Amino acid sequence: MSAGSSAPGAGADTVDVPVAAPNGTYVGRRSHGVSEFLGIRYAGPALRWRSPRAPATTRDDVITAFSWGDSCVQPRDPVELASLAPQSEDCLTLNVWTRRVAHGGKPVMVFIHGGGGISGGSIDPLYRGRNLVSAVDDAEDVVVVTINYRLGVFGTLNLEGLPDFRDEYRDGLNLWLRDHQAALGWVQRNIAAFGGDPANVTVLGQSAGAGFISTHLGIPESRSLFARAIVQSGPLVNRQVTLEQSRGTAESVLGSLGLRTLDELLRAPAETIVSRAIQGDGPAFGGAVFFPVTDGDFVPLDGFGAILAGHAKEIDLLVGTTDGERDAIVSPVRGETGNRAAPERVLQAISRYESTVAGAASALTVTDHPEVLASYLQQYEDETLGLVDLCNDINYRTGAELMAEAQSLWNARTYGYLWSWAPSPERVLAADPERGEVSPFGRALHCTELPFVLRNADGMPSVTGPAESLPAGLADQASGAWLAFARTGIPSASGTPPWEPYRRGSRAIMRIDSEWTLECDPRAATRRILAALPLAARIAAAAGPSGSRGSRASAESRASAGSRASADSPAARNTENG
Repeated sequence: MSAGSSAPGAGADTVDVPVAAPNGTYVGRRSHGVSEFLGIRYAGPALRWRSPRAPATTRDDVITAFSWGDSCVQPRDPVELASLAPQSEDCLTLNVWTRRVAHGGKPVMVFIHGGGGISGGSIDPLYRGRNLVSAVDDAEDVVVVTINYRLGVFGTLNLEGLPDFRDEYRDGLNLWLRDHQAALGWVQRNIAAFGGDPANVTVLGQSAGAGFISTHLGIPESRSLFARAIVQSGPLVNRQVTLEQSRGTAESVLGSLGLRTLDELLRAPAETIVSRAIQGDGPAFGGAVFFPVTDGDFVPLDGFGAILAGHAKEIDLLVGTTDGERDAIVSPVRGETGNRAAPERVLQAISRYESTVAGAASALTVTDHPEVLASYLQQYEDETLGLVDLCNDINYRTGAELMAEAQSLWNARTYGYLWSWAPSPERVLAADPERGEVSPFGRALHCTELPFVLRNADGMPSVTGPAESLPAGLADQASGAWLAFARTGIPSASGTPPWEPYRRGSRAIMRIDSEWTLECDPRAATRRILAALPLAARIAAAAGPSGSRGSRASAESRASAGSRASADSPAARNTENG
């Protein structure tokens, strides 16, 4: 096909766009001002429980990129729209959007989807990059990439205890992280052909996707592949498990399948593995059973220790949460705003979740510290609200602030946010009566920010309500701030206050609502109580009084906030080395 000709099956206003890159000549489609490339293989066909292999294709191979790749194998779930698309184990694909491929030097944003590590995929309308690219003009063009990666037991399974274990399956522990690395490696090799700057790559993700990014900050091989990170509702806290815990998960999976050898596992149909080993209720919060494994080899035993030691000092960081992440845990069924659960039920859910991460260096647990639990709840007349806030704090809000505090010791381009805009409960339940979820306390639930920052207003009516009810100005501001951070390392948006970096002395957090406000140390009283927990105390001790070690985030770093870090940064070195 030649540039400018109509692609097969495309509308009259759609033309094909060829891009000659090192791993292939990719032919995408351009329509309505956006060039789109779908279903690009970033690795060879996936082999079960083995590391991704580099694609064998070269510039001489002409590859059409008109269709979505298959979703990775996962349970069918009407809430997770990617699960309803075609699935296969051969699913390691990515998608690229930009306005004009001929315009070089553009910032690159690579989105890693959530889904608890067991579900999700780039085909989900909530995650598509077209609208974000379409919202900017040619002068502010950007390259947006979304990826698929292996999920559930196909993304992590400790096989070393099997009698016929073979060394080529050793990487099965953290395949999803290796898939991310392979996708980011493809970006480094090829994205310049699409007009992107491989030295200015921002990884962003939400929920499990953000949790993976938090883990990547501690992995040296990962840090060389991106320059900035946006962590949405997925701080490092309580999102990793130990090697011993991974062995227990493997025993449980094998027991549910009735299998005892690696060869039996390799022969088992994927559908059988999913139905018996993944499908069903997890220990808490939507079945979040599977987490990255801190094996001490690929993934450091102590991710927070790596950040505190400055190992990720070259990475600019934007991290935050919503103000009511898991408020819906108190609703016995979806679609209800009343009938709040008893406090005991909330505490049991917290305990179950903590049991899945206990022992990991990144764990922030409170049920094993009864004096802290009691002090926290004394701040509340409503015990249920207090426990829900505690759940949100230890798994999200406090975790995000601890990440910001640790990173800000080394990099002044560290920013925090708290998303507070929430939809009308009546509109949410009218839009999706069966699956609608609302906060009994009128706050923003998990995922609320996604339709705004990615500009996919119709992507999640069960949480945000119908697209036409969302404030368009908020989408302009939120996506604008995210784009500005990807471009310069400084989040900013028209009509919003200046966004000050996070520092231990001020603890500046941008509260994002219909009106944006910069707040210093919100929820200070409960933060001080949780500061007695071991992980929080360790970070405070490393920081010193009033964040004295923050001098490492030097004035030179602040002065260069509008440009990429120095030429000896990992991202710059990676570019120089091709």
